[in-house]
Amino acid sequence: MPEPAPAPGESVALACGQVFQLPNEILGRRVSMSKLADGLSRRMDRPVLNKTGLGGEYDVEIRWTADPGLSGAASADSMLPQAPDVVLSYIARALKEDLGLRLESKKSPIEILIIDHIESPSEN
Repeated sequence: MPEPAPAPGESVALACGQVFQLPNEILGRRVSMSKLADGLSRRMDRPVLNKTGLGGEYDVEIRWTADPGLSGAASADSMLPQAPDVVLSYIARALKEDLGLRLESKKSPIEILIIDHIESPSEN
């Protein structure tokens, strides 16, 4: 279960290896690029693959300001706004400005686990 968001102005205590997502920011402490990509995937509701070739762990702070005049702008009480493509452009710009990373849209094969049937375990 995700941790509750802190009150405005309150700082976030991050555990090592954790990516924490707020309406207009993503924070991480000692996270790998693959872990950051996983967090971005959840935030943008589409796969993000780590193609950086970077090893190690990093502290990351990605912040963006949404244009309140756009229908896709995130509000303080909404994690996912109505227009994901608008948020994607904010996040892509913030990644480039804050971390020097670039998001590229490409088609690529990915592994997906599909569960087509489930049953309760039988008693032995």
